[in-house]
Amino acid sequence: MKIKSLSGSLPHTLVLAGLTCGLGVWGFFKIMTAFMPYDDEGMLIYALKNFFDGNILYDELTTQYGPGFFLINGWIMNIFRLMPTHDHTRLLSLAYWLIGSLLLAISVFRLNRNILTSAITLLISFIISSVIINEPGHPQALMYALISLFVLGITFSPKTMVFFLLGIISGLCIMVKINIGIYMVLATGWTILRFLPPNILGKSILIFLGLCLMALPAVLMYSKLSNPTYLLYMLISTIGIMNLIIVSLRQLKKPLAFHSRILVPGWTCFSLCRYPNLISQKWNESLRII
Repeated sequence: MKIKSLSGSLPHTLVLAGLTCGLGVWGFFKIMTAFMPYDDEGMLIYALKNFFDGNILYDELTTQYGPGFFLINGWIMNIFRLMPTHDHTRLLSLAYWLIGSLLLAISVFRLNRNILTSAITLLISFIISSVIINEPGHPQALMYALISLFVLGITFSPKTMVFFLLGIISGLCIMVKINIGIYMVLATGWTILRFLPPNILGKSILIFLGLCLMALPAVLMYSKLSNPTYLLYMLISTIGIMNLIIVSLRQLKKPLAFHSRILVPGWTCFSLCRYPNLISQKWNESLRII
């Protein structure tokens, strides 16, 4: 299938831009006025502030999230001169929310060059991901943007740099929020193994990885499966992953192009990072460089 480009389509660009602006206005009022009693937004803002002040992650600063969350938010806030406040944190979450939905819409447009389906994708994805409103400042919004960027990258021609960047995005996901990042890494690994030349070892690893993918929702939600909501989530996720694996196995069995294998070193660049303290210690230096 020939993949299309959004460039050179001014009317289509204007439609997506106008719809994005309209959704942005609606999202602004929603995210700025919503507050959930259970949310710990203040804790994350306080953690970001301490990180900006040079405190070392997991030593002087306690947090359950990965260093990628602090590093990416720190760079963006520094570039746009934002502060770790409620207003600026919610604006950043809104930006991730809009960017993620827009990237998915552009991905659909690149595949079929149909502005109607692209606009519907933008609208539906924005509405479905509106749960970001409940927990502004949390990594979910950033993860949404990163995963959407990964989806967009898949629509480009298979070149070494493209797949290297996809590997970096996959690694960043696990460095931001490890539970969602595990999904990304396993899915990336499944895709690579799926198209490698078939042999006994490769098939054995593929079967094992497929079982891990299907078991992952139950493993992550094990302590909360007594709650019907979490149980339903686990069942839907498991069935969805199982269907995707079955569809994948029915596709063409040709080796993955060499360029695609660059996903592995790209992912490794970030997922093997084990020096969060060094990241914190070098934070002030990076601010001066920027």
